[in-house]
Amino acid sequence: AVIAPGGKVGATSPGGPNVVGIPRILSARLQTVALDRAQGRWRLDLDQLMDALTPDTKALFLNSPNNPTGWTLPAEDRAVILARCRDYGIWLIADDAQWCDQQSLQLLHDVLRQDRESPLLVVATARREDLGEAHSLHRLITGLKAIDRLVEISIGRLSRGATEQLVGELAGYQVDPAAIDDLYANTEGNPLFIVETVRAGWGSADS
Repeated sequence: AVIAPGGKVGATSPGGPNVVGIPRILSARLQTVALDRAQGRWRLDLDQLMDALTPDTKALFLNSPNNPTGWTLPAEDRAVILARCRDYGIWLIADDAQWCDQQSLQLLHDVLRQDRESPLLVVATARREDLGEAHSLHRLITGLKAIDRLVEISIGRLSRGATEQLVGELAGYQVDPAAIDDLYANTEGNPLFIVETVRAGWGSADS
């Protein structure tokens, strides 16, 4: 597994709920670097992020544009971050790649195309239904497939049994099967909806 119990994970904050939730579920150590707001604009302290990315860091969650601030990673910072991930063998994880700006996608294409020997692995997730026909991610996928630099994995919805297992891990106790049936019907097996529903207090004594 990329993220194991006790492993160190880096991320910028604020961020989406999964960025915080996934490391916690996996009992990993999460170190966040906060974006600063000055003169009406968000910015990242690159030196602070570099200090956080140490040799024991297993993964870095980094989205550009950032959710929810809309901050985008400056071009001059992208190569620095990629170099650190490459040098230390850090997995770079981009969630919701359908929202990535064109410059970030182009940089990923250039790095993965030109540097075949360095131990850099980029993991990106995207929802196909949110991709327009002209989205830059289509060109990135096509280009990386052409040079055999892409492995694409389609992730479907969870089964009822997998939903019960996930809920049990999140809640820490066995949940009534009838309640699982209702949750599965309401979420249609969408993992994000399941996690957010449980985290919001579903199934607790006061819900």
